[in-house]
Amino acid sequence: MKLATTQFNYLKLVWKNGGTLDPSKPEVIFNGHIDGKNNPYLWNFLVRNGLLSTPDEMTREREWSSTVFPSLVELTDEAKKAMSEFCKREELEKKSMEYYHKIHALIDDLNEKFPEAGLRFGYIGNYERWGDDTCWYIWSNFSSRWGGYAGANPDCMEKMWAWASSNLLKQLGR
Repeated sequence: MKLATTQFNYLKLVWKNGGTLDPSKPEVIFNGHIDGKNNPYLWNFLVRNGLLSTPDEMTREREWSSTVFPSLVELTDEAKKAMSEFCKREELEKKSMEYYHKIHALIDDLNEKFPEAGLRFGYIGNYERWGDDTCWYIWSNFSSRWGGYAGANPDCMEKMWAWASSNLLKQLGR
């Protein structure tokens, strides 16, 4: 199921709150885009789609409103599993960005020491609608390129960093 940003962010708020949330507590998050206290449309949507549960009785005849709201909302097992997987992916992406910046810093440093090398870091390929179809490389003016790590692989930047940090200086010193 595809969720709108607001719906996803609300689930993320409940996840970060240990999987439950008391909507009667005034919690305004995400720069005011979500009001955790009074958002009946959000609760109704997420409960109907099996992502939130509540101990309060809720039927199609009695939906939550701005004056009648649940005493507690809780992530369902399906939502907990999805949020757990999302958080793992988010952590991998964060780690990948850290390696990406380390690689750029290394290349900048080596370009100062070896300006004739003209090192560049980037990818060949595309980000297609079906996913990441890229390969990451480091190029030089010496008709050399190193890498070829598939961007779809979550460990791509880590592998690229491991290679670059231990071998790039040796390659330039030939």
